[in-house]
Amino acid sequence: MNTVGDEIFFSDCGLFGEFIMSFMSILIDGLSLGAVYALIALGYTMVYGIAKMLNFAHGDIIMVGAYAIYSTLMLHVHPFIAIGVSVVVCTVTGILVEKLAYKPLRGASPLAVLITAIGVSNLLQGIAQLAYGSTSRSFTIYDFDTVKIFGAEISVGTILTLIVGAVIMAALQIFVMKTKTGRAMLAVSEDSGAARLMGVNVDKIIMITFAIGSALAAFASLFYIIRIPSTTPTLGSMPGIKAFVAAVIGGIGSIPGAMIGGILLGIIEQICKNTPIASYTTAIEFALLILILLVRPVGLLGKRNFFSNYKKQFKIKYYINYIVLAVFLVLMIILSSTGILSRSFVNLLPKIAYSIILAISLNLVVGFLGELSLGHAGFMCVGAYLGCFISLQLHNVIDNVTVCFLISLVCGALIAAVFGFIIGLPALRLKGDYLAIVTLAFGEIVRNVFKNLPWFGEAMGLKTSEIKMPAKELFIISFILVIVILALIQNLIRSKHGRAITAIRDNEIAAKAMGINVTFYKLFVFVVAAAFAGIAGVIYGHYVTPITYSVFDFNYSIEILVMVVIGGIGSMNGSIIAATLITYVNFLLQNKLSGNLAAVRLLVYALILILVIIFNNAPALKPLKEKLSIKAFVSKVSKKSKEPHVVKDDDVQWNRIESKIKMDEVLSVDVKNSDGAIAEKGDRASTKEGK
Repeated sequence: MNTVGDEIFFSDCGLFGEFIMSFMSILIDGLSLGAVYALIALGYTMVYGIAKMLNFAHGDIIMVGAYAIYSTLMLHVHPFIAIGVSVVVCTVTGILVEKLAYKPLRGASPLAVLITAIGVSNLLQGIAQLAYGSTSRSFTIYDFDTVKIFGAEISVGTILTLIVGAVIMAALQIFVMKTKTGRAMLAVSEDSGAARLMGVNVDKIIMITFAIGSALAAFASLFYIIRIPSTTPTLGSMPGIKAFVAAVIGGIGSIPGAMIGGILLGIIEQICKNTPIASYTTAIEFALLILILLVRPVGLLGKRNFFSNYKKQFKIKYYINYIVLAVFLVLMIILSSTGILSRSFVNLLPKIAYSIILAISLNLVVGFLGELSLGHAGFMCVGAYLGCFISLQLHNVIDNVTVCFLISLVCGALIAAVFGFIIGLPALRLKGDYLAIVTLAFGEIVRNVFKNLPWFGEAMGLKTSEIKMPAKELFIISFILVIVILALIQNLIRSKHGRAITAIRDNEIAAKAMGINVTFYKLFVFVVAAAFAGIAGVIYGHYVTPITYSVFDFNYSIEILVMVVIGGIGSMNGSIIAATLITYVNFLLQNKLSGNLAAVRLLVYALILILVIIFNNAPALKPLKEKLSIKAFVSKVSKKSKEPHVVKDDDVQWNRIESKIKMDEVLSVDVKNSDGAIAEKGDRASTKEGK
């Protein structure tokens, strides 16, 4: 699809098309600016989390990086060399500042350190002014082309900022969680004194922290001057302050908080700048800071001591699905807008979206409540027919398909939820095979009723051509719904209500004995799952015309169940992957397996269902399953002994020691020594500290 095609497409969409173009431009620009703020905020938050100080001079490191790039480019070298020089200069500057200004104040009052940081900031600005003057120096690193995404012109530099920023932040998280130095940072953050006794070089760790933060500032300066190709001695002042706001909003000391705070602030700033209140943008940002501090002083993700609980708070597995879905959404938007993707594949994207919704909602019933439902397609049928019927009626009054679609989403979800409550009532008395039969019967009853109602076109189906939406538009809204629904389900699972639901699954009698309201939670799960299936039905109804009863048969419920089983019962990530793959495979085979050969697909699904269930549940295959699991493979590859002598050789792994007796054994502490001296590592640590 070319640019002209995009323009035609969005002109056909009217006001909504214009809104999408404008919104996409603002959103991508806001994300790019937010990535810059996040990189700066990460420097703040790492130093605070480990050294327990606010480095107000951090913003001026950005200015140092900008002038380093400027000076290097004046020598007519390649931009990559200039970037490398900037990283080196910023890193060295950060180390020197820590060694000369902050290290002597180790243990001093926070006020003394804070005043020193302000002094360092003014010093760096003064040096820059003496060297380069106070006037602005304009320069360009590279002339980036622009691409059109949904009709909006976006600089390639902006897209590059997003990609590189995301990679850097992901690398930082892996570094903190997985490396020896990262574990040492965790130890120093929790208790620097204890870490010192364990043999951790605290001064070295703090120096490394400043070095990493300064290197991040160098990249921030690169991305900032891509946006604004000039530099002044005060370049880093305002971005540094705003990054500090981002760090506080996200939770000072929280790495994920710094990222979220930076992205949030960038988006808010760009939205405000494109409204009549643009002149009040800065005031709004600082008002947000005050509001966050009043309502939640530790920020959105911050805690009293973040780094000590870092591994508990942040688990990449909790967020990987959001990241993947968001990347997939952006990638599909870019590829479809540039014409790389075929029209048929673009038309497939909404189906992938509602398939994911169906799979994760059914997994809530099967995987977490432990009940088997074979009528999930019935709830989808309710949402499709009734939601789209309401949308058709609204279309006669509201001449905007998108508005009608959004209203019908709510209506379809609510109506399907009512049916979920009705079908959930038997779940209070039935379970296992009997419940499966009841849900199967419900699906068939629903199909039969809509087949014979004249309001819905009887056997010919409900014609929805008037409200059918373009695949691009429907795909964007649908995938946003996928991310929202996934967040709701995962937050539910990880809440006390989710624990109550899994307790019912594991042992209903024991759950009752513990005071869990089994009746409420069973009904609740069925209602929630049905509501989400109803949303999937509304998406389907605005995607395919006409809506026919034959689609929502027993085989379709089985197909949804296969998605859940293949992905792993109880695994949301697995359901997402399986739903995407199965939908795509069906797309590839739909023309090759026509007529009688269509039964092959059903046969394959049945075999897969049988084999997966047997493999996962057969007692005889349990050893083989454990042996072939990814967890076993990873454990085998990275197997490490936890014997005391090994821990002794790796001082940073001190937190693996299970008891004080073991700790004393590892450290070779002679507690009965007549002179009271601490042996081995304690002596070395004390000597280092004395020096």
